[in-house]
Amino acid sequence: MVVALLLVLPVAANAADPGKETIGELRVDLVFGTNGGLEVLGRTVAKVDAAEEKLLKGSKHLKFAHYGKLGSDRKPVLRGYENWAAPMSGSEEILLSFEPKGQVGDEALRMDLEFWQRKQKVLKTDPVLKVGKRLYILGPKWRDGRLIIVIELLGLKAE
Repeated sequence: MVVALLLVLPVAANAADPGKETIGELRVDLVFGTNGGLEVLGRTVAKVDAAEEKLLKGSKHLKFAHYGKLGSDRKPVLRGYENWAAPMSGSEEILLSFEPKGQVGDEALRMDLEFWQRKQKVLKTDPVLKVGKRLYILGPKWRDGRLIIVIELLGLKAE
């Protein structure tokens, strides 16, 4: 005769998952650049502010005649989990997944970033993001222009 013994140990109800600790905050903006008109979007789109437009036009890779801001999302950066941002509010057409891979000094974080369009991964990169410095990524062609993903690490908790 075989006897099975099941040992059940109580788990503290307040035991926190260290991977869910918020270590910073990220903002993702989605900009549309086109040499045509912004009316191709079929709705009223906010233009980017003058300072950002000047910066965008100063780059040979991001230079377009017109820029429209499609949306923005702010998300906490969780220590040990993949996080998701949806810069087009209410839509899963465009998503960005991000996962921290380690802090670099006091003001920077290495991240795995993936850009998703229509549930397909179209771009993967692993930049070091510095607090307060915006990263501009020229995304895929879209309608009569290109998508530009703007990522900024807004803050980072000291380790």
